[in-house]
Amino acid sequence: MSVNPAELFGMQTPAFALVVSLLSFTVAVTTLGWQVVKHVLDGGRVRVQLNAAVLSESAMAVNDTGKWGIAYPPFDGGAPSAHLEVAHLVVENPGRYGVTVHGPALVVSGARAGRYAICPALFGFTGDETVSTQSLVRLEPYSRVTFLLDYWDVVESVRERRDGSGDTEETAAGGGVRLRGMVRVAGRRKPRKSSRWRAWRIPNDAWTSRSDVTELDPHTVMWRELYREHRAVGRRDAEEAGVPFARLQMVVHRARRMLTELPTVERLERALNDAADELGLPHTHFGGTALHMHAALTAHAPHLAPWRTAPESGAAATRGALAAAD
Repeated sequence: MSVNPAELFGMQTPAFALVVSLLSFTVAVTTLGWQVVKHVLDGGRVRVQLNAAVLSESAMAVNDTGKWGIAYPPFDGGAPSAHLEVAHLVVENPGRYGVTVHGPALVVSGARAGRYAICPALFGFTGDETVSTQSLVRLEPYSRVTFLLDYWDVVESVRERRDGSGDTEETAAGGGVRLRGMVRVAGRRKPRKSSRWRAWRIPNDAWTSRSDVTELDPHTVMWRELYREHRAVGRRDAEEAGVPFARLQMVVHRARRMLTELPTVERLERALNDAADELGLPHTHFGGTALHMHAALTAHAPHLAPWRTAPESGAAATRGALAAAD
């Protein structure tokens, strides 16, 4: 039996060598690709989701689908009179290594969206241990953190800018304001954003995310400004000055019952001061608070409930909070 040195396994030697080389190259590329994918999957990476939520002093309801709006009563027995709508920004670390995230924000989607990141007020909530009041957080593997952001402040800011300079590409899209959640990751150049396909599209005439609400009681509007002033991270906290927040809530409720129509700033400040005097509070200045409350009441005037009545549920809530504080 003779062997042809130009053939190997019935193939020409150059052809066989080419097949072996191609197989080796394919294996090498596959191995390299897997190493890259494994590095990405195991390395520092985060997932971001933006949810709509309703926050009160003692409870929070979240629509965790990532869509804007809450299509059902968020609390058993109906929502409390005093509540605030917030953005529930969830950041998860699905990798095997810890990462540091910072700068939670909301961005207006569209061209150059990263240039329009806005960091609104940040709130805390003791009922959820994942909620952070720090804007710089270390995330261990398979852990998560939640930021509560005052997104209506962002919406109103974008609307004012648009109304003052004409429609922009960002706000014109969808006939309203489009928002996405964002967080920065240490060591990464680009920020991480929530899903583009689930970006919030807030109509120009929207004033609430809840489909079960047709009007707001003035007490709710006033309480929201009080909450923003004393519960937002970095703002002054009345409890540090020896005034429990529960007592300030009672001041707002009593002041609300003194008013029968949309007041002036001076009348509103006088009502707050009178209510504080009735409760025997120390020297508490409501000048700035009254100014913010008046601006909010004026903005919500078209959909305010009648001034002639005050919410009994709000009274019960504040009385309960006051009793707990005592």
